[in-house]
Amino acid sequence: MEPAATLRDFSISFWIPTAVLGIALVIKLPTIIRLWRDPLLRAVGGLLLLACGVFVFCSPSTIARVNRLTGVSNISAPWCYSLLTAFCGSCLLLIITWRNGPDRSAVTRRARRWVVSVYSGVIAVLWLLFLLADVPVERLRDLDTYYATTPFMREEILLYLCAHALACMVTARLLWNWVRAEGLDAWLRWGLKLLGAGYVLNLIFDAVKLVAVGARWAGGDLDWLSTDLAPPIAALSAILIAVGFILPHAGQYASDRWRVRVAHRQLRPLYVLMRTSAGEGVPFVLRATPELRLTRRETFIRDVLLPLARHLDTALG
Repeated sequence: MEPAATLRDFSISFWIPTAVLGIALVIKLPTIIRLWRDPLLRAVGGLLLLACGVFVFCSPSTIARVNRLTGVSNISAPWCYSLLTAFCGSCLLLIITWRNGPDRSAVTRRARRWVVSVYSGVIAVLWLLFLLADVPVERLRDLDTYYATTPFMREEILLYLCAHALACMVTARLLWNWVRAEGLDAWLRWGLKLLGAGYVLNLIFDAVKLVAVGARWAGGDLDWLSTDLAPPIAALSAILIAVGFILPHAGQYASDRWRVRVAHRQLRPLYVLMRTSAGEGVPFVLRATPELRLTRRETFIRDVLLPLARHLDTALG
C-alpha cells in the first residue's frame, strides 16, 4: 500500500479526536455549570466545544452534507475556517484568563476585547472573500490546494492558516513558559506538557498546509501534504490537547482515591485489634464511598480508644 493511501485511511478517523474532545468536555461540564461565573472554566468549555465542532464539520461526510443542505458548493469552506478561527481566538482568551486569573484590570479587559475584535474581524473577512471567489467545483478533501491559486480564495486560505498559526504559536510559547514554573502540581505539569505538544503539532499542521499551498503557487504539486498528512496531524494534536485538559482533573482524582484506599488498608490491622476488644465493628454499608469507609473506620478506632484517655498522662507529651 502506498504511504499516501495509508495516511488517507488514517485521516478518516475525524471522529476519534471528536470522541476524545467530547469526553474531555463531558468531564469538565459539571464543574463548568456549577462554577459558571469562573471565566477560566468558561474559556475551557468554549475551547473544547469549538474543537469538537471543528472535527465534526471538517469531516468529508459532514462537508458534503452541509453543501447539499444549503445548495451552495463549498459553503463548508468558510464555515470550517470560521470554526477554526474561533478556536484560535478561544485559545488566546484561555491563555489571557489563565495568566491573569480573576484579575479584571483594564489591561486584561482590553486584551480580551482585542482578541474578540481581531478574530471576529478575521471571520467576517473570510466570508467576504468566499462571496467574492469563484469556487463552483465541490472539493471535499483537497479544497485548499485545488483553489490555492484562485483569486480571493487564495487570500482566504492564507488568512485562516496565518490566523491559526499565530494563535497556536502564542499559546504554545506561553504554555512552555508555564511548564518551567516552580510549585506546579505534577499532574498539572504533565497536562501542560501535553497541551504544549498539541499546539506544536498544530503549528506543524499549518506548516504542512502552507508548503502544499506554496507548491501550487510555484507550479508544483505537493497536494498529498495537505490532503493526506495534515488531517492525521490535526487529529493527533486534538487528542493531545483533550488529554492535556483531562489529565490534571483525572490524575488528581485518581491520586486522591488511591491515597484514601491506602490509608483505609493501613488502618486494617489496628481496626481488627480494636474490633476484637470492642466485640463489634463498623456496620457494612453497600454503597459507602471509599472516603466514607475511611471516615467510619477512623471514627470507630477513636471511639474504642477514647476510654483509654483517662489512663494517659498528657504531661508526658
